Amino acid sequence: MRRVEIVCARCDGHLGHVFEGERFSETNERHCVNSVSVKYSDGALEKKEAKVGGDDGGGAMSIVRSFVQPALYFIFGYTVLTVLANSATSFIARNPS
Repeated sequence: MRRVEIVCARCDGHLGHVFEGERFSETNERHCVNSVSVKYSDGALEKKEAKVGGDDGGGAMSIVRSFVQPALYFIFGYTVLTVLANSATSFIARNPS
């Protein structure tokens, strides 16, 4: 059995899981989707279902994202802290007590 996470294509938020290999249905998939992420509509679907991830357990992009996103957060946080520290140092130097 394999569990694949379903994430939003826009915000990368968690929407649910797809369980593969349980042999409960003809498709061999069980979808467990959070109800808040489901939108029901009448009529035909505009888009076809897209398989994401392939055999590598989540896709190369999810692996890249898992390394790149934390690195970007670290760089942003480090930059902000450096700017704040430099601003505080220059303020203290200009305004001695």
